Amino acid sequence: FGGQALMISSYRALFENLLAVDLDRQVYGYGREIYRLQPDNAYGAGIMMKPAAQRIAQKVTELYGDTDNLALLEFGSGNAMTLAIILKELEKHGFIRPMVIASDIDPRTSFSAQELFKRKGLGEVNWESVDMGSEKGIAWVAKKLEGKNVIIFVGYIYHERRELARRSLAATSKIMPQAVIA
Repeated sequence: FGGQALMISSYRALFENLLAVDLDRQVYGYGREIYRLQPDNAYGAGIMMKPAAQRIAQKVTELYGDTDNLALLEFGSGNAMTLAIILKELEKHGFIRPMVIASDIDPRTSFSAQELFKRKGLGEVNWESVDMGSEKGIAWVAKKLEGKNVIIFVGYIYHERRELARRSLAATSKIMPQAVIA
């Protein structure tokens, strides 16, 4: 239950101010008065995503004969643990590392992502701090992925901000229609 405990504790500031947020006296969200604690939130989410990441890696090995023309992109990646797990699983199956881009609007999570990738022997992570809910953000990253078969992983945080999820998926469908969203 370590992942769940970290996730719950990362919301302490929100819990302590829940009434004020509910009454619109304070604002919760990235760049607002109240936000989740990092890296606890990103690390806890990564632990909880491990089974899903393993299933995604298995599916990638079934669908693609190699990773030469493959790119993995994660929206709302936090510390990029989902990507790290997928890369380690692909490595077990003899696949070379595909192009990888981790993105999160909170640049603080990039530090824990870099640390995690180094600790797992995965080298550097290509980190982009962009708003993937904007067409401009999607277009900027899409340019880097031109000519690749792109698989997109959507971070768990989209459940909190339905509007962000809607905008991200709409922009992605428009700008990167060939991408597979896992």
